[in-house]
This record gives sequence, C-alpha cells and structure tokens, in this order.
Amino acid sequence: MRTGFSQAGLAAATALALLALSAARVSAEPAGLEYDEITWVSADPASHLPGSFQGDLAAIKVALLNGELGSADSRKRVAEIFKEASDPARRLEMSALGRIPGVGVLAVLIASNAQQVKLRSELRGPVEAQVAALRLEQQLGKWYHVTYLNGWTRREDVSNQTVLIVKPDQDTRIYLDLALQTYYTATANAPGSSASSRAMLCSPSTTVNRGAQVLDGVPTDIFETTFDANGTSAVITRYESPFTEPPKRDAAGNLIPFDCPGAPTHTGPAMPIDRVALYQTVFVRSGSNSVTTVNEDGNIKRTDPEPALFEVPPGFAKKSPFDVIRHPGP
Repeated sequence: MRTGFSQAGLAAATALALLALSAARVSAEPAGLEYDEITWVSADPASHLPGSFQGDLAAIKVALLNGELGSADSRKRVAEIFKEASDPARRLEMSALGRIPGVGVLAVLIASNAQQVKLRSELRGPVEAQVAALRLEQQLGKWYHVTYLNGWTRREDVSNQTVLIVKPDQDTRIYLDLALQTYYTATANAPGSSASSRAMLCSPSTTVNRGAQVLDGVPTDIFETTFDANGTSAVITRYESPFTEPPKRDAAGNLIPFDCPGAPTHTGPAMPIDRVALYQTVFVRSGSNSVTTVNEDGNIKRTDPEPALFEVPPGFAKKSPFDVIRHPGP
C-alpha cells in the first residue's frame, strides 16, 4: 500500500512538474516578431520567383559590402560639405574683405563665386554616388529589417541606415538617421491612405485559393485576389504565413485601409489580412498603363526585441522634418 501511495505521489509530482514546465514555456513565448523584406517597384515577377529570397538577399549583401549600395556615406559627406560652407568664420572673413581698402566688392564677389564653384565640385561626387546606388537598389531590391513588439513597428532600411518607428498607442512616428545620428517625430495616426487606395481595396473583388507552398522553411497558403474599381484593376497574390502581425502599414508607416464602409461585393474565400506574406505581387492596371511590385520576406521568427529599439538612441540630435539639404544650382 505504501508503495502504491509512493507511485501515486510520484505520478502527481511528475504531472505538476510537467504543468509547471508547460506554464514556463507559455510565459516564455517570445512577445515580438522580426523578419527581413526585399521590395521591388516596377518589377518583373519572373525575375523574382517565390523561393528566391535567400539568393536575392545574398546579392544585396555583396553589393552593400562592396560599397555599391546605400546613401549613408554620401549623406554624411554632403552634410560635412554644407557645414564647412556655412562656417560663420568663413562668412565673416568674406564680409571683412569688402571693407579692406584696395579689395572692393568685385573681389569679394569673385571670391564668393569661387567658393560656390568649389562647393558644387565637391558635391558632385557624393550626389553621383547616391544616384548610382539608387539605380542598383532598383535592380537588386530595397532591403528592410522589420521588427514588431506589442503593436509597435520598427522598419529599418538597412542599406541606407534609416529607420521608421511607429507606436500607435503613443500616436508617434520616429524617423531615425543612423548615419547622421539625427531624428524627428510625427503623428502616427493621421490619415495616410489616399481615396484611390481605399476605393481599390473596397471595390468588388474575387479571391481564389491557389494552394500551398513552403518558402524559406515556412508553410504558406497562396491567395490571389482581383479588384475591379471603375476602369482600374489590381491583382494581389500573397503567400500567407502562419505568423500574424499588427494592422498592416505601408513602408511610409500609413495604415492600409482594409476597413471598408458598407459591404463591398466579394466572392470566394476571405483573403487573410492579419498574416505576414512571405511573397507578394501587386499588379495594377489603369487603361494602357500598368505597374507591378514584388515583396519577398524571409528569416521570419518569434523574438523578444529590446524595447529600446523603439526609442530615440542616446546622443541623437533632433532636427526638423523640413530640414532638407538644398544643393546649389548647376
């Protein structure tokens, strides 16, 4: 009898231990999500087929490490040039020249013009580098690293070292320039969707389930939805993963308007709108004009990101969103 009680006690203790372990695993479930994303605008989907993510990302990394991508170095050099050109000591020097007998206003004008010529010459290299990098980026795709935590979103443009953080509960967007170590903020919840986008997404539509495919080691369900809105049509094909995300926003941080008023005509299965698509094509046609965008996502995983990733880093200087570098004329 004592042995029986011992066995029962052991079984109970084991069950309690398993329950405790299970509870610990549940409580330890990562709260966040992160993945890498590559986007192309005016793209040919045949050049970026489903399953190409890792190869496409590797090509971007090679170009980036070779110094062929990214605007950070160029932006830093442009900022340095303008800082030098706006040096108060230099301005004072030029002003003082005009008050020296025998120098005169014409000499100051010539010296000022020479400084402007020098400025344009120094800017030419960084600006041309930015243009070349942009053209290559259009070919290879733009690489983002996206991180979610408790409804917050951090979207880092890896090549260009800029970040957009959106915190809807605080009505805040934070724009970071990691290269220049500057930031500015704006409202998060201002209407950002144009009437044309809402008209398209809320127009009569048809969804077809195209089956399933494993991408980057993750099973996906393929949904193709066709929208028809007064002469403009769109076909959106999404390879939906099991991973859910907060309400969808575009790369600019604006909410995508899925909240359609009324009851738009729809046939076929409902297209999931709360999951991360590991592959997506959007084909839009209006009359004789058409454009296709392609998104590839990969390296997706549950994670526990540091909340500090969603704040302004220490030492960053605040700037105005209208603080645009103005290049001198040709």
